[in-house]
Amino acid sequence: MVKKKQILILVSLVVTGGAFWSLLQVYSLQKNDELRVDFLNVGQGDSILITAPNKTRMLIDTGPNQAVLSSLGSALPAHITHLDAVLLSHPDADHIGGTVDVFDMYDVSLLLVASSSKHNEIIDAIYSNPVSKRELSRDMRIVLDPVSNVYAEVLAPDLSWNTDDSNDLSLVLKLVYGETCFMFTGDASKKVEQILVHTYADTLDCDVLKVGHHGSNTSTSEAFIGYISPTHAIISAGKDNTFGHPHQEVLDVLAQFSSIIYRTDELGTISFVSDGKEVELEK
Repeated sequence: MVKKKQILILVSLVVTGGAFWSLLQVYSLQKNDELRVDFLNVGQGDSILITAPNKTRMLIDTGPNQAVLSSLGSALPAHITHLDAVLLSHPDADHIGGTVDVFDMYDVSLLLVASSSKHNEIIDAIYSNPVSKRELSRDMRIVLDPVSNVYAEVLAPDLSWNTDDSNDLSLVLKLVYGETCFMFTGDASKKVEQILVHTYADTLDCDVLKVGHHGSNTSTSEAFIGYISPTHAIISAGKDNTFGHPHQEVLDVLAQFSSIIYRTDELGTISFVSDGKEVELEK
């Protein structure tokens, strides 16, 4: 039997004003054609596992604490001890609290963060493990599977933004596979959503939306949801959380656009698969 070989390649190219970061994990064994996205149940926080068809794995955020390890362990095959990348959307505790635990448990090849001094100061303070780190900003692309053409476009933040609000410095990503896509918004506010609508307009349309800021009414404007027009909307929030997330105002906006709402506080981890043509909820 041919032994499975894993190779991580990082490439930077400047194309049409943007930078491309390529994460390529090469296997000598077979691969399927499915993209898998697991919205992990981590309580009041965010953590999302992306597995590309070539089995490149990227974790977006690590939740508030070590609870991420249980959900992540359930989502990964038992023999997997390696993650190709961990991306931290912004430095709030409910998004980065389990980072040290993840790095202690898994061999991580690359740490991805926003190009923000505030963001990096906090991350550097809580994490000292030696690992390659790359900074991301608008118009960069993370290529997860170049053969199947699975990639994540970085829509925000912009380096020119003058703000100290960590939520508005959230990395906003559009994950694309064929005719399907997923939108990850971190805790970006309605102000950022307005900028995204103005900048990207009709290219925002996506099948699945990770609802901003755990369903807080500081995010999820009608205009933003109208342009995304998500069939599926995921709210990652803790059961009986003290913030009252998700707010009824947000649920009403999503219902207005006929989005099917899924909540981790009610369903636990929520998983979707895409074959590049359709997105399906894994039951």
